[in-house]
Amino acid sequence: MYCPRCGIANDDSSRTCASCGSTLVRPERPKRPQVKPVSVGFYFGSVASAGSIGAALVMLSAWQLRENPLRLGYLFPLLFGEVALCYAAVVWLVLWHKAWQTVQDGMARTSAARAIGFMFIPVFNLYWVFNAVWGFARDYNAFVKRHKLPVDPLPEWLFMAYCLCAVAGVVMAFVPYARFLFPLLAWAVWAAVTFRAARGINRLTRYPTVQV
Repeated sequence: MYCPRCGIANDDSSRTCASCGSTLVRPERPKRPQVKPVSVGFYFGSVASAGSIGAALVMLSAWQLRENPLRLGYLFPLLFGEVALCYAAVVWLVLWHKAWQTVQDGMARTSAARAIGFMFIPVFNLYWVFNAVWGFARDYNAFVKRHKLPVDPLPEWLFMAYCLCAVAGVVMAFVPYARFLFPLLAWAVWAAVTFRAARGINRLTRYPTVQV
């Protein structure tokens, strides 16, 4: 611990500075937010069901409208699919905010609010998704290792796969036929990531008294 007055290094257990005698005050570290266990069935079910229905309706409606733009009847399934996808996205963002809260011990790369908020910045979010999703898996595993918790690590490769699929889906949206392949693949990985993250949250909530 360094003295705030003279800057001399002291032992962490010291209460006064060995050089100038000033009282040493240990800086307060941020408190870990209290996160309650989440319903794995609700979050996974919402993303899996609403996401699959929404993706299917959007792709089928878009395909039919592309072949016959005058068929206005396909606009209603397209609108319903967009609503379903928005619902799944909101549920996932709520889960992800809770996930980031569980690893806040002063060593996380970002806060829960920034992890979610920066996802809404156009173009920048193509980079930030790697920090918010893959970065969470890395910080989660580092948190478990740092506090020596008997918790299984998250598969970082799966979270990286989601990031790659999400970015590829945006890029391939301008490529014929490929625009329909990556959304399906991204949805499958999205559901798997949601399931693993929800289970990971519940494992960490068993240790609410982790010293930070």
